[in-house]
Amino acid sequence: MHDLAGYLEGAGHRVTVVTSRQRYGTDQFLPVGDEVVGGTSVRRLRGTRFGKRTFPGRVADFVSFYGVAAGELLKSGEADAWLVLTSPPMIGVVARGVATAARLSGSRPPAVVHWVMDLYPEAAEAHGMLRKTHPIYRLCHALMGRSFESSAGMIALGDDMRDLILASHPRVSPERVHVIHPWADGSTLHPVDRATNPLASELGLAATFNLVYSGNLGLAHDLDTFLGAIEGTVNNDPAGLRWVFIGSGKRYEQLAEYQKKNNHPHVRMLPFMPREKLPQSLGLADVHLLSQLPEFTGVVVPSKLFGIMAAGRAAVMVGPAGCECARVIARHDIGRVTPVGDVGALLAAVREMQTGTYAVEAGRRARAAFEREDDRAVCCARLESILVRAGGN
Repeated sequence: MHDLAGYLEGAGHRVTVVTSRQRYGTDQFLPVGDEVVGGTSVRRLRGTRFGKRTFPGRVADFVSFYGVAAGELLKSGEADAWLVLTSPPMIGVVARGVATAARLSGSRPPAVVHWVMDLYPEAAEAHGMLRKTHPIYRLCHALMGRSFESSAGMIALGDDMRDLILASHPRVSPERVHVIHPWADGSTLHPVDRATNPLASELGLAATFNLVYSGNLGLAHDLDTFLGAIEGTVNNDPAGLRWVFIGSGKRYEQLAEYQKKNNHPHVRMLPFMPREKLPQSLGLADVHLLSQLPEFTGVVVPSKLFGIMAAGRAAVMVGPAGCECARVIARHDIGRVTPVGDVGALLAAVREMQTGTYAVEAGRRARAAFEREDDRAVCCARLESILVRAGGN
């Protein structure tokens, strides 16, 4: 959102961001309320702040934000378009309700455009929280469907997400559902030669063959296949292979417990790096790893692939062949995709990457594809075009 707001301001548009003052996932408020960032006005709204400690508390935080956000939207009469995200879930339904109220009162409501980061309530089903037959699921699905149907446009993060939206909500017009990947900024995130990467030298990873997983390793991601491959390379490491995991998340915590018990010398666990060190951090890799469980196909799109492409590295993915990241990898020939649970296929992909020139060539193709399709400027220009058409300006 920061990238997009800056781009829109630079293109001459006036941008206001409406968000929560609560620090994400905690019971703490940010020290700053309303402010202007660059040229963007940021409105941080107060609600309850129970955080993630209990499910009822989290629901209360969502509901209280819905209320204060609705009040804020009612005051934004000069807006041409509202770009509505999916955190908290169902906030798009609130925007639709406010727009309908404005229309009934005789006012011209802003166009509502949904930017679908995670598809709800499908995400709740994938996490095992709700079944499709549950009344709450059915209600949320119906409300989201009506909101999607009446929207001026929708942005999905991948073709698999677009396919799922259209399959789940057949009354949504296909012409209104656009695909824009979660981009990276190619001007700040660029390939770094490991031979001159100071972080690689600092961490003792300058002379090893590094498989790097960087980012959130959470409940939507497969870990067991990685663990099987780690076990399979304990005593077969002629090229100095290293499995390097950088980040956080539920599966990351499970991996940390596993590593604490086993203390494998070819596994490294590192925390998130500062943003200014991201090029060096991604540049640690000879090949990057990513994963996705099949039940999350179309529900989420891991953004880490596009940072990997910006860094000019090949990728090995553990996940379903039909998910967006797998499609991108295959379309541009920038790596390999192996099924969840197939340790042998993952090890074969790793061996292929260690030999010959494929990994280096795939990395070059990845950066070229990124610059054509998924750089910040390219994606923001497309999103601007969608918003301008929706808002009638």
